[in-house]
Amino acid sequence: MPGFGSDSLVLVRYSVKADGTTDDVQINGPMANPFLTKMLTQTVGKWTFKPGTLNGKASDYYNQEYLFVIRADPNAAPPPAAPARGSRNPIKESKPAATAAAMPVFDPNQVYPLALSAKAKEAVESAYSLLQSKDNDKALKVLDDVAKKDLHTVYDFGVVNMLRGSAYAASNQPQEALEALQLATISGLTPGGQKQFFLDDKLLEQALRQKFLLAVTLRHNAVAMETFELLREKFPSAADDKLQEAAKLVKALMDSADPLALLAKIPAGKEEWTHKLSRRIFTVADLKGKLSKITANCERRTMELQYKENSDWTLPPSFGACSLVFTGNEGTQFTVYEFNQ
Repeated sequence: MPGFGSDSLVLVRYSVKADGTTDDVQINGPMANPFLTKMLTQTVGKWTFKPGTLNGKASDYYNQEYLFVIRADPNAAPPPAAPARGSRNPIKESKPAATAAAMPVFDPNQVYPLALSAKAKEAVESAYSLLQSKDNDKALKVLDDVAKKDLHTVYDFGVVNMLRGSAYAASNQPQEALEALQLATISGLTPGGQKQFFLDDKLLEQALRQKFLLAVTLRHNAVAMETFELLREKFPSAADDKLQEAAKLVKALMDSADPLALLAKIPAGKEEWTHKLSRRIFTVADLKGKLSKITANCERRTMELQYKENSDWTLPPSFGACSLVFTGNEGTQFTVYEFNQ
C-alpha cells in the first residue's frame, strides 16, 4: 500500500446473505485511514461466501467481522497531520491488583524488531519518563495527543496503548486500563492464516499478563480466560502459579450455575461500550450515569433494546453468538449480570 505512509488496522462488520453475497458493510477503527474506507467498503461488498445454513437451509448471518491489517511502504512520506436487574445486591468496585499497575519493562531507546515512527517514539519516551515519576495524568495527555494524529505504524499503536494501559492502571482506573490493553493486544491474521500481534514478544507477554489481572479484577471472566489461554500457548513460563490459581477460580465461576457479575464503564470520550455475552440472560444494575439503549448484535439477528431499570432480557439460542453494545453518556458505570436458564 505505497503512498499513504501509515499502517492501518481497520475492523469491518458485514452481513452474509442467504445467497452468499455481503450486505450492510460498516467500517470501524481502531486505527483507520480515511483514504481506505471507500476502497475497503467496495472490496468487502464484492465478497461472496458459501451460504451459512440453519436447519439445512441457507440463511442470512449478521454482524460478521474481519480485521484488515494494512502495512504501508516504510519509505513513503508520512501523511499530513489532521486539522487542528436492579434489586440484586450491588458489587463494590475493587482496586486493581498491585501487579496490574506495574510499569512495563520497556526501554524506548532500544531497537525493537518493529519500529516506532519518529513522533510516536518522542511521545513514548516522554510518557515513559513521566510514568516513572508517577505523573500519570501528564503521561496520558501525551499519549492521547499522539494517538489522535501521529500513529503511523501498528507498532506505534501497540506500544502507545500498552503505556496508556499502565498509566490508567496506576491511576486506579481499571476499566480504562483494560480498554487500552485490549487495543494493545489486538491481533489479525497473516495471509497464511496465522494469528499475528503488533507488539514484539517481550512487550506482548507483559501486556497480556497485565490484561489478565485487570480482567480478573473487573470480573471480565471470558476475557480473562481467553487471555490466560493465549499466555499459556505463547509464553508457557508466563502462566506461573499465581496466574494459574486465578485462572482456576475464574473457570470454576464460569462453569458454575452462579450469576456472573461484570463491572462496566463507558469510556471517556465515547458513547458506547461493547461486551460479548457468555450466557443468554442478562440484566443491568448499580447504574451510575445514563444508558439510553442496548443493541444486541447477534449472528442471526440485530435487536435494539430500550434500557429499563430492573429489566431482564433473554436472547434465544437461535440468535447465535451475541455481543451487546451499551449506548449512553461517557463515564456511565454499571454492573452486567449474566444468568443461566
